[in-house]
Amino acid sequence: MYAIGTHLRVDCGGYWHHGIYVGADRVVHFTDVRPNKSAATVRIGVMFEFASGKPVEVVPYGRRYGGEDAAARAMSLLGHSNYALLRNNCEHVARWCVTGDFRSLQVEAGLGGAGSAMVTAGGAPVSLAVVGGLGTVAGLSGPGAMSGLATVGGPFGALGGVAALPAATAVATATIVNRTILKDDPHAPHDKREALASGRTGARVGAGIAVGAAVVAVAALGKPGVSGAGISSGLKALGALGGRASMARGLVVLAVGGGALVLLLAALAYYSRKMQPTRSLSAQ
Repeated sequence: MYAIGTHLRVDCGGYWHHGIYVGADRVVHFTDVRPNKSAATVRIGVMFEFASGKPVEVVPYGRRYGGEDAAARAMSLLGHSNYALLRNNCEHVARWCVTGDFRSLQVEAGLGGAGSAMVTAGGAPVSLAVVGGLGTVAGLSGPGAMSGLATVGGPFGALGGVAALPAATAVATATIVNRTILKDDPHAPHDKREALASGRTGARVGAGIAVGAAVVAVAALGKPGVSGAGISSGLKALGALGGRASMARGLVVLAVGGGALVLLLAALAYYSRKMQPTRSLSAQ
């Protein structure tokens, strides 16, 4: 079966249910006999009840309490209640038993995914509002967009504004992702920690590349150079990639593209490192 004190989890479709194996085919887990969690408590039950007919997985660790200690900590929580999805769920409890760290990785991943998606998608309307509202000419007509970009760009003019829009979205996205989904887990196996670190580096690199890529794209797609005519024509051409050749659509592509590039490079860096051969054995 499993060693005493092993952290187990079951894929329930959209989320994982966690528990601690305490021997004799029994698992301590935070659950309720009813479908909702309103009266959930930490209970001890048989493996069949915990698994509910689904495959059971072992959660690996790099460093953790010994099995007997983890099982004793689990047993000490029997009757614990006050279930709360975001701050007191089954994974919080199981990880505390094994590491002393009251943390739910799936909650962090969910919040991080939602937050980064909101920042990336929300960067478009915010950018349009800022550019349209700060220019000497109101609105997002050619003169309005250019004067707004010049205001945003400060001493670097409209070209600085072109770089600032994706930079703001990219930096915000990288910050959220690195502090949630890719946050370091000191108790994880060495290779998992390396993959997380690679992902965080990828996110930071993506934020840096987003600035240069925006300037290069605008300069390359429009009239040669970075004059007013070159920037405006470049933005229109960039907008065509998003469905319509307009400066406003080009600004949307810039803003959304910054966050999207961060997410792409972070994912590539994380999974490329994760798929490399394991170089160390991890305790269970």
